[in-house]
Amino acid sequence: MTTEMVKSIFSQYRTLQGELGLRKTLHPHLEANETMRILQQKVMVIEAWLLMLTEEEQFVITKHLVDQLSWPLILVEYQNRWGAEQARHERTLKRFQAQALEKVAAGIENWGLASEIHALFCN
Repeated sequence: MTTEMVKSIFSQYRTLQGELGLRKTLHPHLEANETMRILQQKVMVIEAWLLMLTEEEQFVITKHLVDQLSWPLILVEYQNRWGAEQARHERTLKRFQAQALEKVAAGIENWGLASEIHALFCN
């Protein structure tokens, strides 16, 4: 699994959560529906990926790929969260993101789950 594919899947998280929430709200009797099961599975996969990451990696992935904030805004959020004495440069946050994407991609490959992830998200 490539880091670009992992990045693309992370960026779908909010949309998947929204669709799942709407379907559950509008059609509560269809919980066992195949579409609902697949949406829930996709959300759970992304949540499991986030658990693989350090707090700083989670922060950058969530703010940049999920919330789609720009790097300057992420720098401000980072400083607000960890304080001015822990301020980082944009390139450092980009490095955190690259490390996180690589960590997830490597985990998927090491556990032999690439074909299952690909089938789930690419069909």
